[in-house]
Amino acid sequence: MALVITAENEGGKAQIKIIGAICNWRNSAEDFEYHIDQLRKDGVTDVELYINTSGGSVFEAAEISNIIQSFGGVINGKGGAIVASAGTYIASKCNRFELSSNTQYMIHKPHAVFQGNEDKIKSDLKLLENMTTDYIKTYADKTGMTEDAIRELITGGDYWMNATEAVEKGFVDSVAGEAVIDAETMLMIEASSSPNKVRITQQKKESTMEFNPVILGLNADASDAEITARITELKAFEDKILLAQANEAAAKVSKLIADAVKDKKIPVRLVATYTKMATDDFATTQQILDSIPSATTPLSQQLGDTPKLDTLLARKDWKYADWAEKDPKGLTKMMDDDSARFAALSESYFE
Repeated sequence: MALVITAENEGGKAQIKIIGAICNWRNSAEDFEYHIDQLRKDGVTDVELYINTSGGSVFEAAEISNIIQSFGGVINGKGGAIVASAGTYIASKCNRFELSSNTQYMIHKPHAVFQGNEDKIKSDLKLLENMTTDYIKTYADKTGMTEDAIRELITGGDYWMNATEAVEKGFVDSVAGEAVIDAETMLMIEASSSPNKVRITQQKKESTMEFNPVILGLNADASDAEITARITELKAFEDKILLAQANEAAAKVSKLIADAVKDKKIPVRLVATYTKMATDDFATTQQILDSIPSATTPLSQQLGDTPKLDTLLARKDWKYADWAEKDPKGLTKMMDDDSARFAALSESYFE
């Protein structure tokens, strides 16, 4: 079930919904963070959170939890038909959390997939152990149980609880109502290897549109006209963001090349070549131009310790770990100069 996260201001409170498997968070992060920023600007501090998820990436769940915690006010939550794995970590950070009577609640040790040589695997294993410790402490703080007792619960694998048991053990605070289970939710529960059988309690409204209204931030029974209007609104917003990003990137490239010509680092005849290089890889091109001495630079400074051209070009193929090991300052600089490249490198590394 695809991840859908929404945030709206209702009655002065942030109404946040997390529906679906917590993966590919970055795909929806920009829109979500935009709405969160707007809510903060409106002075919203309290949060009403709804979670219906089988879990997913512990790192993405931690990031989502941190964003929700940043409101600084009271955070109350409600669980849908399933709150499992990384979803329970977010739930445990709430001041109060309520389950539906038919909610399935599952905790276990964080999972990870390792790849690489023995040093990389040892490093990743240490990170996973730290995440397990964090989860155990979070559960202990929420329930009042000892960390040893929590560790014993999850050592054997998945530990499933119904709503009543989750309240008795202190993972949640109360039970009220019954969660709606549609076909997508049922499949998500079955895919999570739940030992409990579930049945569909609500059929999804058939629409002549090919879009899921919930994914668009609308109610499940939204009309075709409402869906069309929302798609138009989102498309206009996306076009505006993409245009602004393109203009900003083009301006940075233009200034970089203009400054290089002004300082007589490159001849005018190479402007097109360097413009293409900077458009494709701004950070590396900037490092190359920074390493070329200006025609007005004193000879003593021209002979300083600057990276060789072949070294700079080789960095085009560097991974996140290469930058962190060989040029951490350059990696930090990349965060400001080429945030898209930095995000792609870091996401690939931490996945």
